[in-house]
Amino acid sequence: MSIRLCLILLILVADISDTLLLPFYPQFFSKVFAINSPQHVGAYIAACCFVVMFSFPLWAKVAKYINELHLWLYTQTISTTLAIACFYTTSITTFWLLSLLMLFFKASYLLVYPYIIKQEQKDKHLAMVGLFAVILHFGSIAGAFLGGIILTSDNPQNAYLVMASTDVIQTLICCYLIRLGAVAWRPSEELSTEKPIKENVVTSNNDARLSKEKFLPSYIIKLGLITLLVYMSAFLIRPFFAIYWQSVSLSNNEILSSVIYSITAWAALLGLWYNHRRQKKSAPSSYKKTIMLSLCLCIIGLFLQGIDNMASIVIGRCLFGWGMFQTTVHLQTLLFSLSQPAQYNRDYSNIHFFQNIGLLLSAFTVGTLVEYTSIHNSFTFAVIGFALTVILFYLLFIFNTQQSKKCIGVNNV
Repeated sequence: MSIRLCLILLILVADISDTLLLPFYPQFFSKVFAINSPQHVGAYIAACCFVVMFSFPLWAKVAKYINELHLWLYTQTISTTLAIACFYTTSITTFWLLSLLMLFFKASYLLVYPYIIKQEQKDKHLAMVGLFAVILHFGSIAGAFLGGIILTSDNPQNAYLVMASTDVIQTLICCYLIRLGAVAWRPSEELSTEKPIKENVVTSNNDARLSKEKFLPSYIIKLGLITLLVYMSAFLIRPFFAIYWQSVSLSNNEILSSVIYSITAWAALLGLWYNHRRQKKSAPSSYKKTIMLSLCLCIIGLFLQGIDNMASIVIGRCLFGWGMFQTTVHLQTLLFSLSQPAQYNRDYSNIHFFQNIGLLLSAFTVGTLVEYTSIHNSFTFAVIGFALTVILFYLLFIFNTQQSKKCIGVNNV
């Protein structure tokens, strides 16, 4: 089995583990701990985002001194133990402590993305990022199906035994890869000296200056703000989507809810096929146009999902799934096109930090929103969030670039 295939398998099983309970936390807390408060669900999800937000950059720094494969071997072993402990706990306080500590160690596997990307040429980044996105979506499908089945069992905490088993698979993959490549404990020196693609003279000079300072490069700040808004808006509809579908369809079938929830994954698979068919070398400017169109499609999809009609929800899920796939894939591809291989871990962890701020804000908001208003308002606020994202993206990446080109043209005259 090739190294790339092993790493892709690692991503798949990790994502299955991460998404087992994501659509079903309201039902999980109700059945296991008799807690029916949407605010409690929102607070727990926010705490999960907070832990990942601060632990991932920490693991990125640790990876400078310890090879990622060795790091994953030990962190996922610890995660296995904590997942088993979550299965046995009956105290809500202990559950919070154990599950959040488990997430702290699990977060290290996120380094697998830059680990693979820095081994690829830049002209293959769009294909690889697209493949990752589809793997994550299908991991979500498998996770949602398993979660739905587990929620119908007598003990929903069985989900944590499944999580423990996926962690065991990850440790076995790491052992195999370490043995296969005789991987040393210390990471090897970066051999690539490839420079990032420059959008224009002004931004590249600014980024070069900033990279020598202790501040983040401007492209990280701009992409981070867009990523924050995208994930904050998209996540508003996720925690309570299964309940929303059940209220519209008048069915309490968790498995059917899982099927509707996973429609976005099938839309992502279609998106991967479409991107593969195009198979052309794209410049960052074309990424920006695709992102703008995809964000607009997300708005239409969210609007349709907010209508109390099953057919409208299904169509909306399809459009939203396509739009989110293209948006996230091209945002990540734009990131790697502007970064350098030696900085992939740092830049990706910084973008992920912004992503988790968005998830954190969303988690705090959605619980209160559903508690005191209605689930429908989560779609309304999501539409507003994506509309603001479109405006900000245009100002930061399109209008700003056009103005820079005009200035350069004037100077040349």
